[in-house]
Amino acid sequence: MSTAPLISEDAVSQLPALKLLMSLGWEYITPAEALALRGGRRSEVLLYGVLEEWLREHNRIDYRGESVPFTEANIASAIASLRDEPDDGLVRTNEKLYDLLVLGKGLKQTVKGDTKSFQLHYVDWENPENNCFQVTEEFSVERSGTTETLRPDLVLFVNGIAFGVIECKRADLGAGKPAPVIQAIEQQIRNQKPDGIPKLYRYVQVLGAVSPTGAPEGAAVTEEFVYEAQLPARYATVGTPRKFWASWRERPLHSGKLEVTDEQITEAVNARLPAEERERLLAGRPPEVRADFEAAERDGRLITEQDRLIAGVFSPKRLLTLSHR
Repeated sequence: MSTAPLISEDAVSQLPALKLLMSLGWEYITPAEALALRGGRRSEVLLYGVLEEWLREHNRIDYRGESVPFTEANIASAIASLRDEPDDGLVRTNEKLYDLLVLGKGLKQTVKGDTKSFQLHYVDWENPENNCFQVTEEFSVERSGTTETLRPDLVLFVNGIAFGVIECKRADLGAGKPAPVIQAIEQQIRNQKPDGIPKLYRYVQVLGAVSPTGAPEGAAVTEEFVYEAQLPARYATVGTPRKFWASWRERPLHSGKLEVTDEQITEAVNARLPAEERERLLAGRPPEVRADFEAAERDGRLITEQDRLIAGVFSPKRLLTLSHR
């Protein structure tokens, strides 16, 4: 397998992350498509075009032998509950919205002449395959109180709701600068601040900071953070201080086997995407990035710590498992 380093940041970290996520079951949507799904407004973070359709198609009221859909007014009310949760500080608001995502929303509706409260669900936790898993890149969101924007590298949506955000960094960021994973963590933390884009992180369940390799020679690494700098992939939840971001290691099952093995990750990393998906992913990228991608698909590559974290934490089923804590 080829182990030669690739040059561009897109080819080194972000694009391999996207390809692996797609191999694991995420549908890639372009930044333009993601913007259209939120009504063309960068001030919005829910993919309304996905969320509304999923809620309508995957929620029914079964009552006294009859199965009926929720009314359009109730679908709109469910979306408004997600969108309009009052700000109570990011962490507390995230906790409240988590409860809503897990428990669902009780909505009154009249069925067979009886008016009762029926539960509408935002996620099918029991049957992961019934959910819609989508990933996009460079997700531009307006900062609080301004039209300036910030753009997280990768945002992962479950039924139109942002469940994951991943920042990708290449290793060669320059001598004297913090290690790549530390820069990625600090960027995630800055984005959560009141003058950043906390509106996105209100919903997010898991954060990732990844780079294919650890701290390069000459990186500025303090003694306090030398361990985290050496590990190029970390994850956390909203509000987690930098020193508590964790690495990922698979725990053996009762049988002693790993649920996700290096062999499975290698297979996913080197799986060829269908031609149509590959073209959607590569459209508009520089020729050298396309060439790097095609070379990696042709020759194969060894897996990295970035791959291990993405496969272990951000596969669709595992993300739901970690979120439903």
